[in-house]
Amino acid sequence: MRISQIMVSVTIALLGFLSTSAKAQVDKSRQYNMNRTITDTLNHAGVDLNNHNGTEPISGMGMDTMNHHNMNMNRRTGMDKNNRMHMDATNHTRMNKKNKMGMNDNMMSDLKNWPESSQIAAKMIIEKYGKPNEMTAHMLVWYNNGPWKKTTIYSTETKHTFPVDHFDVMEQVIDYKVPTNKFDALAEFDGSVAVHRTDGEMSAKCDKEGANFLALNLADDVITGKKSVLEARKFYAVTIKEFALQNKMSPYMQSFQFSVSKGGTSDEDKNAVSTQDNQKIMEAMMQMNMKMKSMKSTSGAMNK
Repeated sequence: MRISQIMVSVTIALLGFLSTSAKAQVDKSRQYNMNRTITDTLNHAGVDLNNHNGTEPISGMGMDTMNHHNMNMNRRTGMDKNNRMHMDATNHTRMNKKNKMGMNDNMMSDLKNWPESSQIAAKMIIEKYGKPNEMTAHMLVWYNNGPWKKTTIYSTETKHTFPVDHFDVMEQVIDYKVPTNKFDALAEFDGSVAVHRTDGEMSAKCDKEGANFLALNLADDVITGKKSVLEARKFYAVTIKEFALQNKMSPYMQSFQFSVSKGGTSDEDKNAVSTQDNQKIMEAMMQMNMKMKSMKSTSGAMNK
């Protein structure tokens, strides 16, 4: 019985030794393979290992070099990713530009029956600001395009001979509170400069955006007293002549030379009747509107 117990103990001890030995051999094999992998990677990267046999862990400068190599690999991977993102963005931009050009061509084909001056104005504005916010058979409308509150291109021409023969087809609006004592001077300066006192707006109507910039810059000069009406008209004529014959573009034709307001320019005016009469008139007008609305509803029902 005792001999059997001794044999069992010896067997268990032997099995434990064999298991530990096998595990050590496996760990040693794994370490060797890992070191060989690191060694091959470093050799591939051009690193001198000083005849390292690959059987011991690499430390010191060897590991620093390996880490540096890995950092470079990661950096290149990031750069490749950034390059791919840049290429995708570039292709997306090109596709949008191509689609925009196709859309613009289609829109221009819808204007084929419009006068040439209207078509040219539309082409220039579409290329600069994109498609209009509204389009009818007789006009294209943009809102808040660039420095403008509103831009409208019409299908009808209005002949204008100042400063030279041309057709007014494009009206562009800005917020501007024009003093009432300057209305006559503006009308004398340029008949295509219009003031909308209640809305607090001023507009210019010509065939080119540059000419509208010029007209409104000079209108501001007249309003602020920088130029007289005659000086403004002469400046306008000389500037257009130099632009057409010498391809010289004045700053007055490129952008506003004054600060443009954004709202707060309207003028409600004041009552011309007493407060009591104002209230009575408002109530009477309201009753008239209700009757008109009722008549319209009745007429619609009868037509059905």
